Amino acid sequence: MSGDETTSNTAPAGASLSVSESDRPAAPPPDGERYVWFVPAFFVVAGIFIVVGVLFSPWAQRQLPQLVASVTAPKPESARAPEPPKAAPAAVPIAVTAAPAVTVHPVAEALGLSPEAASSTNKAVRQTFDVLQREPCDQRALERLVKVLDGVSLRRDGAKAQVGFSRRCGGHLGFLFQAANTYMDLADHKAAIEVAEEMIAAQPHDGNGFYFRGLSLAKLGDHQRAVDDFMTAVSLAGMRTSISSGVFLALANSQEALGQHCDAASTVESWVAIDAPNRDTSQTRTMIGRYDRQGSCAANSKGDRDTFPLGGPNRVAIVPAYINGVRGQFIVDTGASYVALSPRMAEQAGIEIDQASSVRVQTANGVIRSKRGRASQIRLRNIATSNVPVLVQEAGFGPGVDGLLGMSFLSRFEVVISGGIVRIAQKPAR
Repeated sequence: MSGDETTSNTAPAGASLSVSESDRPAAPPPDGERYVWFVPAFFVVAGIFIVVGVLFSPWAQRQLPQLVASVTAPKPESARAPEPPKAAPAAVPIAVTAAPAVTVHPVAEALGLSPEAASSTNKAVRQTFDVLQREPCDQRALERLVKVLDGVSLRRDGAKAQVGFSRRCGGHLGFLFQAANTYMDLADHKAAIEVAEEMIAAQPHDGNGFYFRGLSLAKLGDHQRAVDDFMTAVSLAGMRTSISSGVFLALANSQEALGQHCDAASTVESWVAIDAPNRDTSQTRTMIGRYDRQGSCAANSKGDRDTFPLGGPNRVAIVPAYINGVRGQFIVDTGASYVALSPRMAEQAGIEIDQASSVRVQTANGVIRSKRGRASQIRLRNIATSNVPVLVQEAGFGPGVDGLLGMSFLSRFEVVISGGIVRIAQKPAR
């Protein structure tokens, strides 16, 4: 073909036209699908505008902080979901060896001891139990038991053992005495009173039981009954130099507690009079002076002196005395602790008697019961004193005798017996 020839775009007849995919134009979408995307886009944009409008509205500005706070606040414990329970650790088996059973010794039961003492494994305790099982009334074995119990801090059981021993062996005043002391040391005054009453039952003529009971009653504040017991202890002991000062001092303390200061002074004076050379000291004078001042007792006694002869086979002085102005015949008895009156004399003289009282007195006829009373005045010829404690008792004093002038009266004066004469004189001023 020559250069003048032009290229024809017409395919020869019978030939096919081939077109590549890259050169093929895209087919236009159908008319129904051309605007489908616009609908969701419209709603999305509208939604955004609505949310923004709501967030920036005045109502949202007021409610938003509360809403945020309610969302971010920690939940209360009750609202929190409970934690699942932790599994318990697996139990580790522990081998337990049973302690051998300790038998209660029959001797301990018989003595009334505590379970702790009765089942004690202490070798010495068990050995003494064994001895007392063979010999129930072995005093030495009981003494050892008390000592051993004291050594293992079972002192109370030692006292119980002493009381139990006394009960089953016919009474033992020494063990009861020690038991009462122990209970008083432990401040168990009710137990001490029970032991003291066993002492009184075992030895009604001995003053120790009354003394212990009086001490415990005083500790419990029952000074009325304590005075009875202390006066009994003094009366049973008699006016002997061996009598303990503790009895008189305990009596004076209870009398002071009852406001009976002149009685307390007379009590101390009675103790001094038993052995004046050794007991008339600055200490006792101070005590008496204190009671005298508290009760204005110096004004109670008046007069100068009276002198009476000793007569009769017993060489005693029987003197006329006026009790509350009523005349009677009385024996001057420095061995008697108190003024004693017959019931007839007490009635005639109008003595104030404490019917609830009970004082035991040793007489020639044995131990008898008496009641406490008080004489407004006791007068001899030239001397007199007032507010004197007396005892009213049934025992006879002999023909024509109405009572005894004991130390509750005589201790307020100086009494000298010499050359067959009794001289009763006013004490010099202290």
